[in-house]
Amino acid sequence: MVAVIVAPALALLQSGAAQAAVCGYTGYHYYSYAQSGAGTNKGTGAEMQTWTHWSLNGHPSSDSPFSNEAVWTRDYNNMSDAVEVGFMTGLAYEGTFSNGMYPYYTENNGNCPCHYFTGTSLPTDTDIWNSATSDGTHSWAYVNNKLLAELSYGVSTPRQNYEQAEVDYHDIWMGGGSGADVALEYQTPDNQWHDWGSITGGTERYDPSTGVDGGAAGYGYFNETEAPNGAVEGGYGQSC
Repeated sequence: MVAVIVAPALALLQSGAAQAAVCGYTGYHYYSYAQSGAGTNKGTGAEMQTWTHWSLNGHPSSDSPFSNEAVWTRDYNNMSDAVEVGFMTGLAYEGTFSNGMYPYYTENNGNCPCHYFTGTSLPTDTDIWNSATSDGTHSWAYVNNKLLAELSYGVSTPRQNYEQAEVDYHDIWMGGGSGADVALEYQTPDNQWHDWGSITGGTERYDPSTGVDGGAAGYGYFNETEAPNGAVEGGYGQSC
């Protein structure tokens, strides 16, 4: 049974705009991403701006809708070997649903084990520290500068610096719609944090079940990078 958590009105559509009909699932997920180098670094951390307004555009929990933003530490040679840490709204992998903005982490590129803290509401319009790091044997997940978990799971080198926003329907808001700022850092093997030295980014649509890359995300989603380590990612999507 799906457990529905009723969030305060602030967590629902806040723009005052009328809700359009919800779109059907196309098979694609839609992404805006930023990445840098790969090597012996332990992982990625970021000052990330939480959302002020967000919307699932009226999708019911039966659609499995979500919108998320996360930092990653992942094996550049095996993208399934990864820890993802961030915040989201909508349906969690294990079936719980929340219209709030809550922390989560996943292992194995979302193939789990995973944990979704649907009972925790993050502050809105606030810069928070999130990080995903690993020493090859253990990994650590932080959201809002709080340790969510120390994991008995290690990500192999070369570990890539990576961050992304994601939605699974092209009418769902990404990055709070207007876009959320991120300032990205990497952690050295001696646990020191440094700004990324370079950044590339973009958008894409990708079918996670088949691996088909559909090119740029489109549908109003955007990525604006500012060297060496800043990005703004988001978009209101597009009605059907």
